Amino acid sequence: MKSATFTLFLLIVLSSTLCGQAVAGMELKLFGVIQKIESELPDGLSATVTIKETRSDKIIVITVTDTLTLDKLRDRRIVTGDDIRCTYEPVGGRNISRVFKKSAGC
Repeated sequence: MKSATFTLFLLIVLSSTLCGQAVAGMELKLFGVIQKIESELPDGLSATVTIKETRSDKIIVITVTDTLTLDKLRDRRIVTGDDIRCTYEPVGGRNISRVFKKSAGC
């Protein structure tokens, strides 16, 4: 009886732990066209990019914080109207980009 109760307890703890990690680390993929690019801070440490998703025509706002992508936005290698693919994670009500690339490369 003790082992059955202990096993049930372990299953509950492990399942709740795994479910919590799945929600916290959920990455979503997006293919779309850039509608608008805005720099959030004067020193250029982040930017907000509005994207119209190709499949559903849904508008999604992505926050870009990595320096490589910010340099591409600043140098105009990525501009409004470009097709992009993006992997992002919802964190604190914002969509933070993990991968942000032009579909054709760059």
